Amino acid sequence: MERTPTPKGPQEAPPPPRFWLRVWAIMHRGDSAGWLLCTTLQALLALGFIGLAKLCEGYPWEPQAKTLVIVAILITWCMALRTIRVRLVELVILAHKASRAILSEAADTGLEKLKASLRGHQVSYARQSMLYLRIIAAGITIPFFVLPLFVAGVSVTLFYLQGAVDGGFISLALVSAAMALVVGTYFHWSILPQPAVARVRKPGPPRMRGRATA
Repeated sequence: MERTPTPKGPQEAPPPPRFWLRVWAIMHRGDSAGWLLCTTLQALLALGFIGLAKLCEGYPWEPQAKTLVIVAILITWCMALRTIRVRLVELVILAHKASRAILSEAADTGLEKLKASLRGHQVSYARQSMLYLRIIAAGITIPFFVLPLFVAGVSVTLFYLQGAVDGGFISLALVSAAMALVVGTYFHWSILPQPAVARVRKPGPPRMRGRATA
């Protein structure tokens, strides 16, 4: 005898993911929110290294603890600029889409005028936000850019005042100038993003697959 299938009751909804799983998913999305979360966690880690360096004062491993603090601060700065770059790319895309929509719409009826004004507000918001983000990026980059230039200038000045060839001053000046160049290049790359734009090839003349017969 065939068994009749028993009716199934309403299925229960799956339990929501745990908090750390949601945080892990946000961190790996690749957008500005994910980068901001990663930068926040890295800043907390840097604060932890600063507290560890305070506890290590007077111990033999104090130089290693201070080195970890410097490395953690540099990584936090790099991630902060990366977060600003990702957000700038998002704002550039938003402003580009809004501007293209404004140019493509006809402003004859009141509804079209309302849509155009709303998209105009989006463009102004994107531009103002990009200005603020670039000011913040410049503020957190100035110490990392000015200090190597200052060290390079002091090294060159001492080299000329000493009047003798000293490899230590020359090496320090070159390393400091190279660090300033790297910081400036990374800062320029962060505040002037170039979002990828799809290129459409123009259709060319059709190719003749076979040879022309006489």
